[in-house]
Amino acid sequence: MTSCRLHKFLAQATGLSRRVAEAAVAAGEVRLNGRVVTKLGVVIDPTHARVEWRGARLRAVRRFHYLAYYKPKQVVTTKSDPQRRRTVWSLLPERFDGLDAAGRLDYDSEGLLILTDDGAVVARLTQPRFAVEKVYWVKLSARPTAAALAQWTQGIPDDGTVLRAARVRMLRAEGAHAWVEAVLTEGQTRELRRMAAAIGLTVLKLKRTAMGPVRLGRLKPGAWRKLTSPEVQQLQHSACHSQGR
Repeated sequence: MTSCRLHKFLAQATGLSRRVAEAAVAAGEVRLNGRVVTKLGVVIDPTHARVEWRGARLRAVRRFHYLAYYKPKQVVTTKSDPQRRRTVWSLLPERFDGLDAAGRLDYDSEGLLILTDDGAVVARLTQPRFAVEKVYWVKLSARPTAAALAQWTQGIPDDGTVLRAARVRMLRAEGAHAWVEAVLTEGQTRELRRMAAAIGLTVLKLKRTAMGPVRLGRLKPGAWRKLTSPEVQQLQHSACHSQGR
């Protein structure tokens, strides 16, 4: 475990929520190297610091948590929002306050988020150099031509960068609209919406259905599940393998 804030270490070592851990520090329940600490934000090295809570010595814990969560539409992927919109963490149980999202979905998008306190997995899923595939179902305002969709994989210059899907295919027509499946490996800001605009179409719905080995499956909006052991092992293996490149 690398350096971290005292209250975060307390939460990880005891199972307390981040909020309760902060309150415990502020109430003088925690000693650091024999001295009571009440100030929040103190950074420690858990491998050398002696931390006690209510008289008991705490040990560094390397037990990580992994969740698949179906983010509903009109929810932001942050822990707070100045516009007072609903956030992912306002909808989840408080015990998940210490988890982070491995990548974001914009306010109007929905689908799979992976929430974890495993920094190596977060890096693996979010850094473009690792090229982890994310699968999206996209409802477009009209049926695109084959030539228009081909632009998505060939690359579309936009605002000084190039937007590109690894793969794209038609799923089905729905009245005057169409659903396509797009696979991205970089995940630039509002990438699919910008790619649709470049071929004269509008994204009506956008849902992420997979990230690496993890699938959304039958989760409903707002629901979550713990990742299975095989899913966790695949994520950890790919993270360790990528870090060794």
